[in-house]
Amino acid sequence: SDVCSSDLVVSQVDDPTYNICKELKRILKPISESGKSYIKNTYALKEMIKNANLDEDCLMASLDIVGLYPSIPLKKALEVIREKLEADETLPDRTDWKVEDIMKLLEISMETYFKTLDGKIWVQIDGCPIGKSISGEIAEIYMNWFEETFVFNEQNDFQPIFWKRMRDDIFLVWKKGDPEMNRKLGSDELDRFLWKLNSFEKRIEFTVEREKGGVLPFLICL
Repeated sequence: SDVCSSDLVVSQVDDPTYNICKELKRILKPISESGKSYIKNTYALKEMIKNANLDEDCLMASLDIVGLYPSIPLKKALEVIREKLEADETLPDRTDWKVEDIMKLLEISMETYFKTLDGKIWVQIDGCPIGKSISGEIAEIYMNWFEETFVFNEQNDFQPIFWKRMRDDIFLVWKKGDPEMNRKLGSDELDRFLWKLNSFEKRIEFTVEREKGGVLPFLICL
């Protein structure tokens, strides 16, 4: 057999881990929704923006995480999930499973194989399979950790005024900064922040879209 990190979509129809993934998703959901950037839908985002302190020196932008699910460094994501589970005092209220049992089931659920028409078997050795229900919770928990570490950290030189994420789409508000300094450096603070974000984990890549004429297209997720 060959091995690969795949962007293929996995069907969970008749998948032996289907019911396990469903239960794991229920167990992990409170953790995945506990991130500082979490928003339920765009209605909630709209209400949050109403209460944000914005002025003419602010810039709206959106970031997109390229190929989020296959790009998740799975080993690190599972380490983060273990830490979150061990610190979760409410876990016994949701399941009788021990942390070690949950981690083992997550590892089994992430073992994904693809069989091609010519009979070759491919194994996804990293990332989260697109199409498996548990992939969303794993990606969400990893990105919560990423943001806690690299975005909301008070020691960070660059601090967005507003940052909310819906899976791989981020809405942010940014201070434009000193125009003279931006001219000297040949870039503004948002560009420099983006470069820094893209340097932390080579697999996680952000792209940016800025507002034009005070308008910024953003996703609708009900």
